[in-house]
Amino acid sequence: MRYIIAALGILLLVMVVSGCIDQWTNENMKNVTDGDINVITSEFDPNATMLEIYGLNTSEIIKTRIIKIEGISEQNASVTINGEPVTLRPSYTEGIFTYESPVEAPMKIEIIAEAPDKEPSTITIIIEELTNDYIKITVNCTGAAGVIDSSLPKI
Repeated sequence: MRYIIAALGILLLVMVVSGCIDQWTNENMKNVTDGDINVITSEFDPNATMLEIYGLNTSEIIKTRIIKIEGISEQNASVTINGEPVTLRPSYTEGIFTYESPVEAPMKIEIIAEAPDKEPSTITIIIEELTNDYIKITVNCTGAAGVIDSSLPKI
């Protein structure tokens, strides 16, 4: 038994010295992801419906192939995502929503918020490129819409 343990120890030492372990680690770290989110915002319109999203975590999108969007709008707003109505859950003075969808590239997700007596606001998310270790997203915001830093606490 001592000889087996000694042989395994020597084998491990040889692998470390030869760089095999570093190579194995580098090969298995290919899951470390990189992403690029470009947010384009038009001039803020104070007469438009408030609409904000966050939760665009590029690493998580690449890993799961699912985009999870969390957002807020005015409680009395109607929100649609790609033409489908979204239910707002009341929270203080806003309505909150969540959305999940499988991701592919190219892909477009359009979020529109409209409140009575206000102009609509839109957020258009365009997935331009998606590989096993990279995603490129462009987000266009109009009206009173914006993207909140995804490092903030989630709803």
